[in-house]
Amino acid sequence: MQENLTLHAKKRLQERSITIELVRLLLVRGTREHIGSGIIRRSFPRRDQKKIAREISDCTPMNLDKALNCYLLQCSETGTVITVAKRFQETRFRRH
Repeated sequence: MQENLTLHAKKRLQERSITIELVRLLLVRGTREHIGSGIIRRSFPRRDQKKIAREISDCTPMNLDKALNCYLLQCSETGTVITVAKRFQETRFRRH
C-alpha cells in the first residue's frame, strides 16, 4: 500500500512520533467520518480498540494508548493524508 502524504503530514509524523505503520492501520481499520470541505477524518473506534491493540505489536502499554488515540485527516478526492494528530481528552478536576 502506497500512502500519499503531504509535506505537512510527514513533518507531523516525525514531530509526534507516529509511525507509518500506524498510518497504514488507520487507513485500513479506521472509521471514516466526512467532516466537510472534502475532508475525511479516520480514527480508531473505541469499541474496536482491543482488537486493534493486538495488531500493534511494537508498542508498550503506555504508548499503546497514545497510538489508539491518533487520527488523520485525508482528502476525499485524492486520498492524500493531510495531517496526523493525537486526540487529547479534557481533564476534569474534582473539587474537595
